[in-house]
Amino acid sequence: MIKGNDFFLMVEGVAIAGGRSCEIQTDCELREISSPYSTEYREFRPGWSSWSVAAGHLVMGANVMESHEEMVGKEVEISVVCEGERLTGKAICTNWTVTGQRGALAQGSFSFLGVGELNG
Repeated sequence: MIKGNDFFLMVEGVAIAGGRSCEIQTDCELREISSPYSTEYREFRPGWSSWSVAAGHLVMGANVMESHEEMVGKEVEISVVCEGERLTGKAICTNWTVTGQRGALAQGSFSFLGVGELNG
C-alpha cells in the first residue's frame, strides 16, 4: 500500500518543504460523434488528454512565501515522486494560496496545469 508520506511534489528539482498533501489528476476530453448508426444514444471517442497537480504544504517563512508567489504564472519542471518512481513534466503554476488561523501553522497550496506530456 502507498502511504501519503511516500508521495510528494518537487519543483525544479527541489521538494516542496513541509509537504502535507499531493494530488495528481489526469483527464481525457470526450468528443461526441454521430453516425448513421447512432440512434437514441450519444457516442463518444477520446480526445485531448490533460493533467494537473495540486499540493498542500506548511509555510516555513516569509522568504519562502516570496519565492512561491513569484512562481505563479511561470512554467516550471515538476516531478511527483512515489516510492522512488517519478512522473515528470512541464507545468504552469496557476495558483498559490496561503491560509492561516490564529494560533495555528500557516498552510499553503499550489495548483499546476500540465504543459505537454507527463513522463514516467
